[in-house]
Amino acid sequence: MSVARRSAKLARYEELRAQRPHLFHNPDGGAYEILFDRADQDHVSDEAAAALRERGRPEEYGDVGVAYEDPYLIVVRDAVRFPGGRRGAFVASSVSPALVSRAISSAFR
Repeated sequence: MSVARRSAKLARYEELRAQRPHLFHNPDGGAYEILFDRADQDHVSDEAAAALRERGRPEEYGDVGVAYEDPYLIVVRDAVRFPGGRRGAFVASSVSPALVSRAISSAFR
């Protein structure tokens, strides 16, 4: 496991949470609960890394945090608790603010 790699992904995740908190809201009665505790995030990442290693895949694919980001798209891998208590991951994507601004300004040209 690369602690530095994982920490960098989670640091960006925390920045994104501060910038766009509505993307990380846990609604009452949701299908899952997003887990923000680092111990839960590490547990989910560790379990995924072990499963990926067994299948010959890169373990970093299981990291919790910002999985991918470019000027147009952000993909996050959340640590979550599913109904029944099992912890796992949920992948979500969002367009970046830059893309939204570009789309709005293009609409008014």
